[in-house]
Amino acid sequence: LFSTILAIIISCCDSFAGGGFGGGGGTKGITRKGKTKAAKNKKNKSNNNKGQGPITKSIQLGPDKSVSITVPPDAISPNQRNVDRVVNKGELLDAYASYRGRGDVIWPSSLHLSRLVANCPSFIEQRVVLDLGCGLGLASLATLLGKPKRLLLADIDEDVLSTAMTSCQNHLIANYNDYEGSGLKLEEERLDWSNSMTWPVEWQGEIDTILSSDVLYDESSAKEVASLVGYLLLPADGSPIVNEVDEDGEEMQKRALIVDPENRLHRDMFVASCAREGLVAEC
Repeated sequence: LFSTILAIIISCCDSFAGGGFGGGGGTKGITRKGKTKAAKNKKNKSNNNKGQGPITKSIQLGPDKSVSITVPPDAISPNQRNVDRVVNKGELLDAYASYRGRGDVIWPSSLHLSRLVANCPSFIEQRVVLDLGCGLGLASLATLLGKPKRLLLADIDEDVLSTAMTSCQNHLIANYNDYEGSGLKLEEERLDWSNSMTWPVEWQGEIDTILSSDVLYDESSAKEVASLVGYLLLPADGSPIVNEVDEDGEEMQKRALIVDPENRLHRDMFVASCAREGLVAEC
């Protein structure tokens, strides 16, 4: 039997999340070759922040929906030169495609996914949700707004995983009255999708909703993520999926929501790999 994987591919976009990488220093306002005065001033400001500890940044996810997230100060600024030179959307996407494996910044795909989750809480309400490759945890924070039953954070980078957990814990403390008595469980796990030995046995077949963004960046990742999604969604004993029913009598289908830049080339490989796992992927 099949579970549905919604692979939502969203165009990313005219500027980076929150106007920049990490704590600042983005591309918004760049309209010609070189940097505007505002961009130069922002870069100078970011240089002055080097060596400081993490900062808290407010991210708007929708009307009356905002979260506070902990980010390293301008973590990617030293490697940003090719992005600073872009002059149009096409060049920005090409520059963006060259980055991979950086979990310590807020990428546009993460922002799109988080806004989707924050404004469609039915995807995660009272469900067991995994933020796969969570990075700084923006999608996790968006999930908390929708009151999941259990929220799991996973990333290969222990430092960003710890930072993401801190943001989530701070959110729960700051909004204690909203979660008191909910029984919400918050967990973290270091996970490498290329190494099945790191896949938690206790999570196998136990996840209702997987959230992930910016993960199909090469052919091997497309195959490995599909394999991991099958491991996490499908019952460990190979039995048919039995979807739970919510309080309104609606079937709660298991699914993964994956957002990736439009210029990535490995979606077909992901769809084919999902089919081999007994999953249906829709782009």
